[in-house]
Amino acid sequence: MKNIWKRLSIRYKITSIIVLIILLITITIIPVISHLIKDALLRQQQNHLESVKNLVTKLFDDYQSKVMNYTKLFSNDREIKDTLFYHTELSGEREHPLRAVIRLHKSFDVSSIELGDSSGRVVAKAEDPGRYDENRSSDPLIKNALKGKVVSGIVLSEKGFVIKASAPVYYNENQIIGTITSGILLDSSLLSKIKQLSNTELIIMDNTDNIISSTLGQEAGTPQQKTGNYRLLIDDAKSLVIKFPLSDVSG
Repeated sequence: MKNIWKRLSIRYKITSIIVLIILLITITIIPVISHLIKDALLRQQQNHLESVKNLVTKLFDDYQSKVMNYTKLFSNDREIKDTLFYHTELSGEREHPLRAVIRLHKSFDVSSIELGDSSGRVVAKAEDPGRYDENRSSDPLIKNALKGKVVSGIVLSEKGFVIKASAPVYYNENQIIGTITSGILLDSSLLSKIKQLSNTELIIMDNTDNIISSTLGQEAGTPQQKTGNYRLLIDDAKSLVIKFPLSDVSG
C-alpha cells in the first residue's frame, strides 16, 4: 500500500487528499443538514397547524355571532311576542307560540329554538313539540336573559355540543314576558363544512376525552371505543394534532 502511494505523482496525491477531505466533510454535514431540514419542516407544519387552529376558532366565533344575531331577531318577532303574551298572561293555548317557533325554525338555519315564560319554564320547543313545561330557571343562559341580557355559550346537550344564545322577550319596553333560545348543533355535518374551509380533520371531545362529534365518522360506538379511535389518530406518526378548549357559558 505504501509502495503504491509512493509511486503516485504529487498531483494524484493532492487530488486524493482533497477528495478524502470532501468525503469526510460531506459525511459529517449531511446528518446536520438533514436534521435542520426536518426541524424547519416541523416548524412549518406547526405554524400551519396554529394558523388552522386560529381559523377554526374564528369560524366557531362566527357561528356564535350568527346564533346571537338570530336570537335577537327572534326575540323581536311580532308573532313570538303576541302569542307568548297571550299564552302566559291571558292563559291562551300553547299551540300558538309553538306554531310561531316552528315557523322560525323552518325559515332559518338553526338546529333548535326554545321559548320560555318569565319564570324560566319551557313553553315551546320547535325541534321537539311534545316537550314543554321543563324548568330552565337554573340555566345560566336563561338566568341572564330574564335579567334583560343577550348571552351565548357552548352547551353539552343530549345530541352533542350546541352553540346557544338566549335573549329576553319584551312585550313592551319594560315588561319581560319570557325568553327565547336558539342553537346550532356542532355535529359532523357542521364540522364537515368547517373542514372544507380549513382542510383539517376536526374532533370535538368532552372534558373526559370522549368523542362527541368528528369529521372521522367516529360518533358511533361506546365512549371507550370512540376514545380509542382518537388515540389511534394521535399515535399515528403521520398526524399532527393540536388541542384547544371550547368554552361554555361559564367560561
